[in-house]
Amino acid sequence: MEGTRTIQTAFRFKAELVSRLKQRARLEHKSVNAYVEEAVEKALDSGGDPYARLSSKLKGIKVPGEISPEIEAISSFKVEFTAEELAADDRLAYILGK
Repeated sequence: MEGTRTIQTAFRFKAELVSRLKQRARLEHKSVNAYVEEAVEKALDSGGDPYARLSSKLKGIKVPGEISPEIEAISSFKVEFTAEELAADDRLAYILGK
C-alpha cells in the first residue's frame, strides 16, 4: 500500500521457509518483503478461510447454458449404505451425518 506508514518488524522463520520465500519472490519479480506483505494481506482479507478463497474462485467459473444428459445422469447418482456398513465404518457414518 503506497502512502501508508510502515514499521520495521522481525519474525523468526525456518531457514527452509526463508529459502522458499526468496525463490518464490524472485519468480514473481518482487522483493521478499513485498511478497510476504501481499501474502499476509490476502490471508487476512479472506479471513484466513480457505473456503472463502475457493468460493470466490468458483464464482468466476462460467457454466454452459445447457447441461449434457451424461452430466445430468451423474448428478442424480446416489449410493445407499446399509446400517451394517455404516456401523462398520465410523468415518463414513460421520461424513454422511448418520
